[in-house]
Amino acid sequence: MICSTGGQQIVGGLPVAAAFVAALLTVAGMASLGSKSGAAWRCLLAAPCLLVLSWVVSLAIMGA
Repeated sequence: MICSTGGQQIVGGLPVAAAFVAALLTVAGMASLGSKSGAAWRCLLAAPCLLVLSWVVSLAIMGA
């Protein structure tokens, strides 16, 4: 699948898009750390999980 143009664009673009969303999640989590809700910690934990997930998907596409 990596030989196709679409596969190459997904593998190249997915980690970049995930890094942007993870940065937004991190900023949102840090901005709401003072509140008593658990949303801040969920945002801060979701950011690295999103990055790992994007790399796993990219590696799965490259291996297919």
